[in-house]
Amino acid sequence: MQYLAEMAGTWHAIARFDTAHGGPHIDILTPGRTKETIRLKELDNRDALTYALTDINDRWEFYRARYQRSMNREDQFKRNHELFKLFMQHALESPELRELIPQDADLLFLPDNDPELREANLELAKTLRADGKRPAFVKVSYVAETRTVLVPKMELLETA
Repeated sequence: MQYLAEMAGTWHAIARFDTAHGGPHIDILTPGRTKETIRLKELDNRDALTYALTDINDRWEFYRARYQRSMNREDQFKRNHELFKLFMQHALESPELRELIPQDADLLFLPDNDPELREANLELAKTLRADGKRPAFVKVSYVAETRTVLVPKMELLETA
């Protein structure tokens, strides 16, 4: 038995109850297809099915919210990764910037144009500080810049 939920126009498997792999169990899934397995050793197949029906009926909102949080974390990771790539390009071109980064610092990006990611990274900073770590913040602003680009212009001067 499986709980499916539609999110943003796509159906996602959220939780699965089955009896394969040595007995009844629940697989709680995440967007990356990893799963947490909870064994129901004390239940036979009939009781496991009853439990599954009751559990999904009672806890479907919990399972859905947990899955959505995982989706959000995965998306935040991707957005932070893109900012990190841009930052590393900038750092490679700027020795002064490299000098400013503290040893063993956890870099956190605070993009002006992405308030959701900014807030998530500020929350992450609280967790890092509670663990005794020192986050270093990188403010990300987008500014207009005009550059001169040389483009080859070709003309046929003469034919033989």
